[in-house]
Amino acid sequence: MSKTETQSEALRLARLLESGCWLPVGHGDPIDEAAAELRRLDAEVRELKMTVQHESLCVEAAKERIEALDAENKALRERLEAPAAPVAEDARYAALWREHVEKLDALIAYCPTCSQGYIATAEMTRDQIIFECGKTAGRAEGKRGTEAAAKIGGSA
Repeated sequence: MSKTETQSEALRLARLLESGCWLPVGHGDPIDEAAAELRRLDAEVRELKMTVQHESLCVEAAKERIEALDAENKALRERLEAPAAPVAEDARYAALWREHVEKLDALIAYCPTCSQGYIATAEMTRDQIIFECGKTAGRAEGKRGTEAAAKIGGSA
């Protein structure tokens, strides 16, 4: 036993029994048998501790392996989904474009100045679309997922 390792209670009691410093009262077992039983129990406890330590090391190794496999799966998933991401983004952008064009058509159709031959312009960015009518400085701005709010004739 190393100096840093603590002595178990069972071994300490076994040594006390063998030294004769402490005698159990009311027990018919001989002291040698009691000391041997204590040593056996101590060995059993040590064996159980080693088993638990071994099992915890196995669990740690399994956790590390699971984490490595999880990271590998995540990387594979990202690689598989990466080509689909731009396609999905383009499809979403095209749907937004169609929605905004429909809104512009409706705004142009109902703009009194445009029906008199003035030109309405529209500008679309990835996040919004801006409609402007030159005669009345009307402006309608629609953001993703929102209805366009018309501000025609300076009524803003």
